[in-house]
Amino acid sequence: LGDHLGDRAVLHPVNVMVGSLLLGKALGLNENELLWLGAAALLHDIGKSKVPQEVLFKQGRLTDDEWHWMRQHPRLGAQILLEQHNQVDPRVIGAAFCHHMGPCGEGYPTAVMPVTPSGTSRLVRVCDVFEALTAIRPYKRALTPIEAYAVMFRNAKDFDMAWLRAFARTIGIFPNG
Repeated sequence: LGDHLGDRAVLHPVNVMVGSLLLGKALGLNENELLWLGAAALLHDIGKSKVPQEVLFKQGRLTDDEWHWMRQHPRLGAQILLEQHNQVDPRVIGAAFCHHMGPCGEGYPTAVMPVTPSGTSRLVRVCDVFEALTAIRPYKRALTPIEAYAVMFRNAKDFDMAWLRAFARTIGIFPNG
């Protein structure tokens, strides 16, 4: 797709979906479960479509106001999906809302009531963070897979450890292809 920032932004949800599907397949999910997992992973960042482009594609550190916008994208994504009037599986909506939350609901967005992210949301989170760490961003270099795993395992409380271990076993240090 080229080397433009916009192209990398488009690839992010696709890469998260591929990682999620590889993990789901390795874990023996059936075709229907893989369909919903793939949809959840592909649409997890849909709320970014409501974040101003100058914030999304900023080349440097975000200001507090810009971070406020970025922290809203999970809530905005869930809202977009909820507006589809029962045409979207709750697991997809949950992944959009919870993909920046740890296993006990810490992170963002802050929910009105306590939230425990679903298994789908926790799996998408692992794939999302791994992809973000290993991708080039305007504000950071891409980490190697081993460096990304080191960061993730150092911050183990931020992840569902069963999903993180399964992901590392499935994808490995040197992903195929």
